[in-house]
Amino acid sequence: MVVTHAGIRVLSRLASASMLAFILMASSLASEVILSSENLNETLKQMQRIQQGMENAGPDARADALYQLGMHARDLAALLSEEVALYDSQQGGLIQLALDRTKQLGLNLDWFAGKQRFIYDGKAFAEYVQIAPDGIHAGESAYWLLETEFVRAVTDDPAALKLAAEHKGEYLQRFPQHANAPEVGILLAIDYRDLWRLYRSGSDAENAALYRGQTLNQFRRVIEQYAGAKQAKIAQGLLARFETEFRDSADKTDPQPAEK
Repeated sequence: MVVTHAGIRVLSRLASASMLAFILMASSLASEVILSSENLNETLKQMQRIQQGMENAGPDARADALYQLGMHARDLAALLSEEVALYDSQQGGLIQLALDRTKQLGLNLDWFAGKQRFIYDGKAFAEYVQIAPDGIHAGESAYWLLETEFVRAVTDDPAALKLAAEHKGEYLQRFPQHANAPEVGILLAIDYRDLWRLYRSGSDAENAALYRGQTLNQFRRVIEQYAGAKQAKIAQGLLARFETEFRDSADKTDPQPAEK
């Protein structure tokens, strides 16, 4: 893989008053070259070779190629995001070239201004899961689909949030031992928290109470199941923030004493 230094992971909508944004693991110095014509061309050539090899491949080989293609596209989106984060639009020509060439290959890398990052739409992962639901990369492919869904989520639509939470629940049932299961557990709790916020702001006390309980239970489940892991520590911090947010919102709804 050409793109190895740009690690973007789902750790957002985590901040107290903001949506979970992906933490850019940019350990590089500001003077480091992130995107160059050389590494971009090599990545594009690898993608093209993978697609060409898929033309006459059998089911297993095709599934593996789809996974590799998806990973290249995901990593390229991360590379472009890191380039923009560090250098803004200095390499605008190369970035546009990357977007044009990947689109020609049937791979969509879209810019999400609200998240300040490029996101691969995950179609290769979706096809992998469809043709190889029990394949060696099924858990990883399904995870990247959840990640994409999470980043692109509309957090003011309760129906969409409920569907997203359902998808995460299905993942945890299907891949309970997968390395990404702890992160999915955190994202599920965040979906519940956002549903609580929606119903609280809409003065729907019954559903607000329901999803407050779901949020608390899910954060505690992650803390207990993955005790000692970094995800458990993240869940502890998020749980504390949620409890503070709930207390603050409850205080605001209490009647204020009359002025003397």
